[in-house]
Amino acid sequence: MIAVLRRQAAVTLIGLLLTTAGVAGVVWLFPPELVVKATVLLVPPAGTPRAGGPLPNPYLQMGGLGAPVEVLARSLNDPRISKEMGARHPKVTYAAERDQNSSAPILLITVEGSDRDRVQKARDELLDLTPKALENLQIDINVAPEYRITSTVVSAENESSTSLRSSIRAALVVDAVGLLLTLAIATFVDRRRRTGRELKTQEAEGRDA
Repeated sequence: MIAVLRRQAAVTLIGLLLTTAGVAGVVWLFPPELVVKATVLLVPPAGTPRAGGPLPNPYLQMGGLGAPVEVLARSLNDPRISKEMGARHPKVTYAAERDQNSSAPILLITVEGSDRDRVQKARDELLDLTPKALENLQIDINVAPEYRITSTVVSAENESSTSLRSSIRAALVVDAVGLLLTLAIATFVDRRRRTGRELKTQEAEGRDA
């Protein structure tokens, strides 16, 4: 392959220049995204169940509050909610998941987008939605108010960080496609030229004979 690229230096150079231009264009089209995060702690109910009786909140029978955090995360990631958030906050994506870096029952909310105001507004809306979603999950199974799990915001970043993930992913795709096309075209041209030279050599040998 290296020999082919060297023989077809002009094709290789043009391909590399076009690939570089494509990567630069993709980086311009996919600027670094802004990222804001928030963490929400689940708090057990203040109500005390009767001695010897079943726990009045089924979610408390799932091995602590870790499982309710995951149920709440799935609720917030529901396609219906994602679609509504996308309609209100275009070009903003989010994810809700249990914070794997903490042993406490903490929900981690991550919001990404290119517009700082939209990203922060979406994060704040998700923080407002979280206690409502948690309450609705328990209302659906008829948990009494005094036995309901509640939540409290632990942290909410005011300053957003940047993420190059989308830019890098797109640039790598364009770079790979550009290099493959350059190699394919160089190989095709090289074969055509070699075939042409072989035909000319055969014709010359035929005339000499």
